[in-house]
Amino acid sequence: TFLNGKWISYPRNIPASWDCAASPEEKGALWDFFVGTKGLTTGWRFVANDKWDNKTCPCIHKWRGVVCDSVGHIVALNLAGFGLQGTIPESLGKLVWLKSVQLQVNELSGEIPQLLGGMISLEKLFLQNNRLTGAVPYSVSTLPRLKQLFVDKPRD
Repeated sequence: TFLNGKWISYPRNIPASWDCAASPEEKGALWDFFVGTKGLTTGWRFVANDKWDNKTCPCIHKWRGVVCDSVGHIVALNLAGFGLQGTIPESLGKLVWLKSVQLQVNELSGEIPQLLGGMISLEKLFLQNNRLTGAVPYSVSTLPRLKQLFVDKPRD
């Protein structure tokens, strides 16, 4: 498969019939995140003319707001102001290669999940201007590569 002018190598556990640069696990987790933040029902903002489509590949077909590296790992979600709703889905924690998560200026609610503390590649986490409650989990403060964290004062 050819991606952005570079050959990509697939991990060995991917079936030969798989025609996507992202692994089935990463694509599935990304789709679950889309569904879990009401993407199917609201269409999110900015996605109406450029919809995420579970029949396509997020890296090859350049799903809006998704950044992949040269081997097909999802390394960034830039979804600021997209109209995401509900709680932050657990599926986000399955995107283990993420370096940047930008979810600011949305309608996310509930507590900041503990699972973010397990995302050891994370360098940027932007969650401000949502409806999140509670404190930032301690596990987030122990992330070894985290350089930028933006959150609002916790709501009661």
